[in-house]
Amino acid sequence: MGIDSNNIHFQNLPFYETGTIEKNPLGEADIQLTVDLLRKVKPHQVFCAGDFADPHGTHLVCFNAVLNALQRIKADGDEWINDCWLWLYKGAWQEWDIEDIEMAIPMSPAQVLKKRFGVFIHQSQKDCAFPRQ
Repeated sequence: MGIDSNNIHFQNLPFYETGTIEKNPLGEADIQLTVDLLRKVKPHQVFCAGDFADPHGTHLVCFNAVLNALQRIKADGDEWINDCWLWLYKGAWQEWDIEDIEMAIPMSPAQVLKKRFGVFIHQSQKDCAFPRQ
């Protein structure tokens, strides 16, 4: 995708690392690791999956980790958080109702295919969320 590898962060949060489909509940370590990463990056925008009915149940847990982390950072008075936006996106499992969309990003047909391929190569997405072409 052209993103410098120094700007890609994989958290491998403790709640996720069970080795099974069922994950652990969100814990303090998950939230603190998320706080640490957000403070390191100081993003202007944070994107979380907003389709909380995902088959694996991880989207809501990840969202709660990010939301808790952002709330702690704000409560601690970090200045950068005042210019940080949390955006939710939806994808293969659930789409936004048209009246709930606050921002849309137009994509060319080539970009859509590239996105589909990117989703498909993610191991957990191989249950044909998108038809193969």
